Amino acid sequence: MKNERQQIVRKELDERLPRGPRGSAQNELRMRFNAWRLHGLTFEESVARAAERVRERDSAFVPMVLPRPTDEV
Repeated sequence: MKNERQQIVRKELDERLPRGPRGSAQNELRMRFNAWRLHGLTFEESVARAAERVRERDSAFVPMVLPRPTDEV
């Protein structure tokens, strides 16, 4: 069950929060998002909390968040 949750969060992370250059604020956002999301927060809450923490170090940081992919059937 825990493994399933991790896989779901990983997929969501890769689809909605693109990677940045090594050591970038975007990658820090991804790391912090992952931690919050695995603790059970929603996507939006996780992004908000992660961005808040990243902005403590880099006040000009604007997170790159992609829109939710549409379900193609």
